[in-house]
Amino acid sequence: MSESQVSGLGVERTWYAHQAPKATLHPVLQDCQTTDVCIVGGGLAGLFLARSLADRGIPSILIEARRIGAGASGRNGGFCSPGWAAGNAAIEKKLGQASARILFELSQEGCLMVLDALQGADADLARGKLQVSTFDAADALQRTRDRLAHSYGYDLEYLDSEAVRSLLDSRRYHQGLRDPRAFHCDPLQLCRAVAATLDPSSTLLFEETPALGFSRSAGGWQVRTPLGSVQARRLVLCCGGYGGREVGRLRRMFLPITTYIAVTPPLPQLRRVIRTTDAVSDDRRAGNYYRIVAGDRLLWGGDITA
Repeated sequence: MSESQVSGLGVERTWYAHQAPKATLHPVLQDCQTTDVCIVGGGLAGLFLARSLADRGIPSILIEARRIGAGASGRNGGFCSPGWAAGNAAIEKKLGQASARILFELSQEGCLMVLDALQGADADLARGKLQVSTFDAADALQRTRDRLAHSYGYDLEYLDSEAVRSLLDSRRYHQGLRDPRAFHCDPLQLCRAVAATLDPSSTLLFEETPALGFSRSAGGWQVRTPLGSVQARRLVLCCGGYGGREVGRLRRMFLPITTYIAVTPPLPQLRRVIRTTDAVSDDRRAGNYYRIVAGDRLLWGGDITA
């Protein structure tokens, strides 16, 4: 990633950035540093990795091309619930039920890590996620609820059409499943909360420090940046789809996908039609998802382009 690419993404114009207090910029790497692990990317993957390494007494250096949480980690819908994109049935078919349960429990552990970070920082947090159906799916949803309880030990609440429509004033919705243990939050606040827990004695954080390239060296890896470098025994790339030519052939495997989020102006009548503080999503392929923020605004996401 070149120096000219450091700014961009429009992160400073997001709702989350607008709401957040101004953050102090971590230093730019301007010399040669040596560490055990070099982490490229200051999103949730990189930040939680740095925190886990510190808990195990392993020093690390994290470099971020822009600002902490500038990518998708700091500007998503803010929903957090266990599970994987593939779905439990698909994972069971590929790996078997026992392995699928292990993976599901791992995802629960991830949710608890996020929850711990938010509560430790006294950050904004609201409980509950409601998944609604746009067609009559009563039998299928109840089977899903029962299977999740029986095979994974995880309980969801089934809502019939009357219960769903008592919370959401729309005839488009039928039944739903509610996860009372799921939650939603400000993702940029989450990123900054995790970064704030990192002790400089074990974890060094550098912003506006893009990785220009990396190569094998006698001691492990050397990572080049515009004004310095990092020598590390191990290298972990946590930059998602934002990597450029420096990630080599891996770049060919990226499929850029864009989804969209908007936040409304204050809507005085909002709570008359959305009578829940749960995060809400539906079952469309490119589903709608939304939640109330700041008391009287609607954060809405949906649509996908690739």
